[in-house]
Amino acid sequence: MPKDGSKKLSIGFNDEGEFIKCTIEDNGVGIKLKSSQEESKSTSRGMSITAKRIATLEKFSNKELLQVESLNDGIKTGTRVTILIPKHPVAQPKKAV
Repeated sequence: MPKDGSKKLSIGFNDEGEFIKCTIEDNGVGIKLKSSQEESKSTSRGMSITAKRIATLEKFSNKELLQVESLNDGIKTGTRVTILIPKHPVAQPKKAV
């Protein structure tokens, strides 16, 4: 169920040493409320595929590369997604001989 009123989406990038930090924030109802209000019949798997790709990258990093937060402090609602993108190529695991 979409939120009534003004819709806002902000996307920001910051230099975080070895990573580029991408923050995406909206003022919608938030993930927890949305999933409790809707019965998902969608076949979209974009979030789960992206989460699997990031989990693979995290195996080669000591940082959590994806954070998803539902914002609901009584004043502000919405969702914030933070992604850390490595600046340098991730080392490939060695293949077993």
